[in-house]
Amino acid sequence: MVKKALGNMGENFAAEYYRKLGFTVTAQNYNCRGGEIDIIAENDEYIIFVEVKTRSNGALFQPSEA
Repeated sequence: MVKKALGNMGENFAAEYYRKLGFTVTAQNYNCRGGEIDIIAENDEYIIFVEVKTRSNGALFQPSEA
């Protein structure tokens, strides 16, 4: 349960970050046949699909390795 809460916190943080950049978040945790998309957001020029990887301080690997 703690891992799920950490993941939700990271997704909400990322969604707020994109809102501050001027994007409209059109969906969070969108489920489709191929899996789940954490965030779908758009502005006048782009539609973006975001996979969020929230990590704790004690992670063994770099974020790029996830």
